[in-house]
Amino acid sequence: MTTILQNAASWIASINPPHPDYGTSAQSDIQSVHQSVIDFAQVNDLSGNPINQWRGYRYWLGMTTIIPENPVVYASNNNVDWTLQFWMDDVSWYDSIDETMGPVAEDAEIIYDPVGDQIVCYWVRTDETTAPGYTGTVTPGPGVMRRTYSSAGALSAVTCVLPWEGLILYSNSPAVVREDATHWHMFGVVQDTTYLSAKTADYQRITYRFSVDGITWGAVQYLGTVAEFTAAYPGFAPNHITAQFNPVIAGQVDLLINANVYPQPAGSWLTNCRLFHAVVNLSGPTAISYPLAPTAVLGPVSGSWDDVGIYRSGFTLTADSGEMTMRLWYSGIAVDNYPTGQSCRTGYTEGVVYQYDAGGIVAPETTPINASLGTLSLTASAILALDTLSGVEYASLGTLALTAPATLGLGALSGVTTAANQIRAPNGDVRILRNVDGTIRTFNLLA
Repeated sequence: MTTILQNAASWIASINPPHPDYGTSAQSDIQSVHQSVIDFAQVNDLSGNPINQWRGYRYWLGMTTIIPENPVVYASNNNVDWTLQFWMDDVSWYDSIDETMGPVAEDAEIIYDPVGDQIVCYWVRTDETTAPGYTGTVTPGPGVMRRTYSSAGALSAVTCVLPWEGLILYSNSPAVVREDATHWHMFGVVQDTTYLSAKTADYQRITYRFSVDGITWGAVQYLGTVAEFTAAYPGFAPNHITAQFNPVIAGQVDLLINANVYPQPAGSWLTNCRLFHAVVNLSGPTAISYPLAPTAVLGPVSGSWDDVGIYRSGFTLTADSGEMTMRLWYSGIAVDNYPTGQSCRTGYTEGVVYQYDAGGIVAPETTPINASLGTLSLTASAILALDTLSGVEYASLGTLALTAPATLGLGALSGVTTAANQIRAPNGDVRILRNVDGTIRTFNLLA
């Protein structure tokens, strides 16, 4: 499947949270999922001025450790060197849990509240020792939790703002955007405790709630159906979600949806999961659209550190001259042996995800051109320049033969794929990722 962004060559090495119960165990450097990010260079204070740094750092990144799960927050100024700042949940809550199954705190979400000059944390508490039902030892909870972290470094008490309703949590993976002091918006995905057995009718639907203070939330509303999502993105259904206000399109919230293979196979839902895009407008937040469908934003890459799946991920948006750039801190999965073991690390990538104009997002070209090129042979002096190549799909590319010292440069290739979703030299060493963002890109083979 073609993707818009290219995967990172490796993970961010400095993000390796030790779990409070397990210190620097063998699990400690492979446990980061559910990213949520704040870039304070894009956040204004109450006077409308960029904050740039908060408590000495530009970037703040929430995430969840794995096995057992507990949300944690890191900070950085250069997106390379990250330092642990605080745990969202109470560390003492984990003193006696089992490493594979037990009380779970997950789906970290962080936003900035300029009125309180504080980071507001949301996450989900469950108790997998009592599933189905979640009626065990979780207090407060189970449900969506909330806690604040002040500019002085003080943590508030943990509170439950959205309890499970019977066997169902309608706002799993809470994704919160703050419009102003009295307009808070939460997006989520319906989950229930039947797991991989028979589900409720609304399982995996995307949801919306409104709040005037970020604490008390209104009734759940649905954003479309699972069938509508799978029509836009065939073979996938929503699992987790993150959200950001669009910086230039008034009232628009961009959603980044982690989706699993659908119908969901037996076993874990992580294998082959990937990220998809959607938008809602707050003038009618229950209406959802998929302007970039059917293209994924990011997916796993065979043979790479993230070759199993791409899970819930955090992002920011920057607009410039009609192009929208996404900066993405993502969950790359390399091992999926749920629930006994997973390898999940944080990767970073960025790129233009779509073009926009006064009317909103400009849809990318989707009409494929099918062709068979047979064998393409280039000598050392050969140059192949296709300056307007965009949105092309080859049913069969045949063989690409390169004679040294000819080189293959496809750094800006847009919307090109073969049946195998890759272009290779005869020895298999050259593998190219594509992106489709609606722009005209260049495809060059240079000596």
